[in-house]
Amino acid sequence: RELLANISSTREVEFMVDGVVTLLGTVSKEKGSYLPSSMRLPPFLPELLIVVFHLTACPKFVAGACAEDIIGLIEGVLLAASQAPEHVCETTLSLIEAAILLNLTSYREVCAELEEDYEGNAPESVPDFEGSVADLVAMAALTQASEFLNKSKASTVQDSIVQM
Repeated sequence: RELLANISSTREVEFMVDGVVTLLGTVSKEKGSYLPSSMRLPPFLPELLIVVFHLTACPKFVAGACAEDIIGLIEGVLLAASQAPEHVCETTLSLIEAAILLNLTSYREVCAELEEDYEGNAPESVPDFEGSVADLVAMAALTQASEFLNKSKASTVQDSIVQM
């Protein structure tokens, strides 16, 4: 995080934002592919979510993401968290996703961007809707909370997701 805090060049921030959004965007591209298995997801999506979590703690990265494509970043996080590989627990990815969204929504400029109408493909776990990106984030959070509400006594991780 110290290294991220020292980034001063807008070119470096744009490079990082573009790279993260491109990698997270492979999830929606894979779903939109006509040929099955013609496009494979990167095997490091869970690790990428950890990197995004640390990046969202850096105000310069968030400001750069707002200037570039914050909606693509949020959509990519929601889609990537729903693609849990076999070796990663789904509740762990859900907790990371919730932490990323909490980090992002703590910034005023991100909340202002969330007012835009959402025109992308929602994750499979979220029902079809028409509304803003803020509505998408709220629907994803409610879906996660309702999924873990019955199980919240079983694990502290699931309890934390419900509380978030």
